[in-house]
Amino acid sequence: MSSPRPPPDFAAAPRIATPASGDARVTLGCVGFVALSNASRLQREVVLVSNRHVLMPPGAARGDGVHQPEWPDPDGPPILRTADRLATLTGTGREGELPFAWPGEAAAPHFVDCASAVLADGQALRPMVRGVGRLHPLDATPHRRPRVCVLGAGGPMPGRVIATHATVTKDGEPRRGNIVVRLDAPFAVTPGDSGALLLDERDRAVGLLWGRDPADTAIGYACHIAPVLACLDVTLMTTGMVLAT
Repeated sequence: MSSPRPPPDFAAAPRIATPASGDARVTLGCVGFVALSNASRLQREVVLVSNRHVLMPPGAARGDGVHQPEWPDPDGPPILRTADRLATLTGTGREGELPFAWPGEAAAPHFVDCASAVLADGQALRPMVRGVGRLHPLDATPHRRPRVCVLGAGGPMPGRVIATHATVTKDGEPRRGNIVVRLDAPFAVTPGDSGALLLDERDRAVGLLWGRDPADTAIGYACHIAPVLACLDVTLMTTGMVLAT
């Protein structure tokens, strides 16, 4: 079976960086997807979604800016054009478990690492997906490994799902309900891929990448997309959607 194809004209997820207030250091990551806030049905804000640890590093706060980094020196640190703000932090996000119930099922703990930022005036990011999907616990078995595509900072990375509801331990903390993906050779998850979107074979969003296996960088960990949408109270924008102005 062939690998999922990235949406037309899409090569890599936009890179983003959020400097902590009063701090020259930045946290790098990817824009996962574009969404509409459900907070107000009358004037729905367009937001970008990524990991909380990307958008809200220690010291960052509501109202801080999100920027796109540049590398004038390929071997040097990134430069942020702080006057050119891509988005503004909403202060909404979570890095931890939450109870989530799929339709017709009992609630179970799902780890999420997500946050949102409102796109600045004059900025635009094209929706990149065709809908929302789900990786069911029965989808990944020893004899069946669903194909997925990780839309990373360096471009699409094909791979296979090896678990759909795994417990991952980080810093001694168990994180339940995660998707585990093994990328095809020679691809590897890098720190700048945090927040990358996972697409299934029908180009639907199914997960949000948040980490990797320290012993094997071909293995990545992702939150399920539905708990992320519920946590942030947003509706994912799909390819072809047009906003009324």
